[in-house]
Amino acid sequence: MARMHDAGIIHNDLHPGNLLLGIDADDWPQFFLIDLHAVRLRRPLDVRASRDNLVMFNRWFTLRVGRADRLRFLHAYCRPAKWTLPSQTSRAPWSETRGNRTWTSGAAGIAAA
Repeated sequence: MARMHDAGIIHNDLHPGNLLLGIDADDWPQFFLIDLHAVRLRRPLDVRASRDNLVMFNRWFTLRVGRADRLRFLHAYCRPAKWTLPSQTSRAPWSETRGNRTWTSGAAGIAAA
């Protein structure tokens, strides 16, 4: 999903019912979006747009998937995006640097530093 956001693809109705997962001949997973009328192509998503799309995705999972699995997804998402997350014992914000700007997330939300 991070690669989808980096490619500038945003799905305005993002939930598991609009995702298909397949396995190719080499046993690699393939990811497909359906309900394409809700898909928009644009520049790579910034932190705020990525976060907003992930919040929509998380709403479905909140009642159906445990916190540990949602955190595992978030860590996997952040790895390609080069975002850093706080440790589980810390409440320090995460940050991302793109170009000459550093984006951080704290109690007040996400902002550019």
